[in-house]
Amino acid sequence: ITLSFLLFSWFHFSETPKAEYWLLIPGFLIGSHLLVSAGHFLMLFIGLELISITSYIYVAYFREDQNSSESALKYFLFGSVASGTMLYGISILYGMTGELQIESAFMRAASTLREPA
Repeated sequence: ITLSFLLFSWFHFSETPKAEYWLLIPGFLIGSHLLVSAGHFLMLFIGLELISITSYIYVAYFREDQNSSESALKYFLFGSVASGTMLYGISILYGMTGELQIESAFMRAASTLREPA
């Protein structure tokens, strides 16, 4: 994914992008690695938010373009609602199981759902 992003960026721009454009790529990569290797719900959330924040910045990169600014604001608002909803779901799962480790939380939730009321 990163290689395709770099190649697209290289051929898309008629002029060389500024340094902050290239400095966001490691943040995106770190967030991707955290997201993939997460065994804990908070690490999953942090990885997803790191990817989201860098994506918000990439969408708003062309400040002069009205469409870029508008789409960045809409993307940020939608992402904020989605993050809040995800945190709410994690808190419900934590309240139900008492665990934030993904594997043990799902095992407890499955055993809780199997027990008759």
